[in-house]
Amino acid sequence: MARIQGMTMTGNNRGMLLLAGLAGLVAAVLVFVALASAGGDGGGSSAPATTTEKAVVAKQAISAGTTITAEMVEVTDVPKNLLLAGHFGDTLPVVGEVTNVSVVAGEQLTAAKIGPTINEGKGLSGVVKPGMRAVGIQVSQVTTAGGLLLPGDRVDVLAAFGADSPFFKALFGDFGDESPTVVATVLQNVEVLSVAQEAQERLPAAERDKDGDGQPDTVTSGQVDQDVEEQPNAGTVTVQVDPQQAQLLVAVQEEATKVWTTLRGFGDEDQIDLQPINISEIIRQYQQ
Repeated sequence: MARIQGMTMTGNNRGMLLLAGLAGLVAAVLVFVALASAGGDGGGSSAPATTTEKAVVAKQAISAGTTITAEMVEVTDVPKNLLLAGHFGDTLPVVGEVTNVSVVAGEQLTAAKIGPTINEGKGLSGVVKPGMRAVGIQVSQVTTAGGLLLPGDRVDVLAAFGADSPFFKALFGDFGDESPTVVATVLQNVEVLSVAQEAQERLPAAERDKDGDGQPDTVTSGQVDQDVEEQPNAGTVTVQVDPQQAQLLVAVQEEATKVWTTLRGFGDEDQIDLQPINISEIIRQYQQ
């Protein structure tokens, strides 16, 4: 009888142990599920990191109508799901633009928040680069590569005048008692903004650096109409120069007999060391 009772007790113990083991397993599963739902055990998440992308944001509050400087903006990483439409990946298209709405510190700069729309237009003032100037040159068909210049072209500016001019002596020296016609290249590789009324148009900020490499995607300051036409009878050509060159160009036009523009080949930006041509010296060479 005792043996039977011992065997019964042993069977009950085994059943209880089995139930305890199952309860422990269920508890472990519940704890695992709870930790997974909470994102881990507090020491870090095993979830994949959020993908980010570069975006230009304001470093400070910027009022509407403010010209943006490099110090006002910065590039930061922004989660892709928080990127705004028309955002910029580099500050190049933004710096020099004018805000048309107020922007708070940390806010993304977008194409809709800066500059006028292309339809509003601003004439050449919307094309001229910051720090540069647009200056007109009086020309004729013969002095503008046969009247074949177009907005966006690159040219050198030459001047022809007498060497007895005080202006010429100050720049190139005294040729003595002679007063020959002298030709000098006064500016090289300047951009043509307009020929008569055919002009470059404002380029939307979003179009300036599409690939986000920090470099302009266009070789011109604005955009040139596909239907632009040559103006052989143009009386003026407007070029883009810095303020010092603008003074030089105006002074040359006041003193020179005639000002010429020579057309450069596409992509040619070389600066060449050129000496003024003295017509008297050339004549003497042929007489020898």
